[in-house]
Amino acid sequence: MERRAFLTTTTATLGVGVAGCLGTLEQSSADVPSEIRSVDIEKNADAGGDYPGGTDPPRIVFADEDSTVHIEGRIIYGSSTCGAYELRRTEYDEADGSLEVLVAAYNDAEPGEDCTADEDSSAYRVDIEFDTGIPAQVTALEQNTFEVYEATKP
Repeated sequence: MERRAFLTTTTATLGVGVAGCLGTLEQSSADVPSEIRSVDIEKNADAGGDYPGGTDPPRIVFADEDSTVHIEGRIIYGSSTCGAYELRRTEYDEADGSLEVLVAAYNDAEPGEDCTADEDSSAYRVDIEFDTGIPAQVTALEQNTFEVYEATKP
């Protein structure tokens, strides 16, 4: 009986102590961006880049010195003649400091146009510049022809 009381007291004390320490790890409001300044996607970014493979999740890189997030990947799309991709969504939530980015493949064939039955891929880089600081969390989604790959940082 005394062991249960000891464990209950110890657990409660540790919980309060850890919660107090974790509160100090939060970013200050000065470090959290309030808005996105610019968004740019560089398509066919193969030249000079070491980009993840088509079946690997995108890579997220923080550039703290210029308040920029870089997302690099290689997307697979359904046809070398009728496939394409785009930056479909960039959403930043200032309240929780989260950024979500979606690069998606699509079929851009005209009605009646014949497309090849091969797959193609292309490297890309998305640059998102903020007014100050970088988001607390970034999720990068890559919607290939058949699958969705995801990376989250930190």
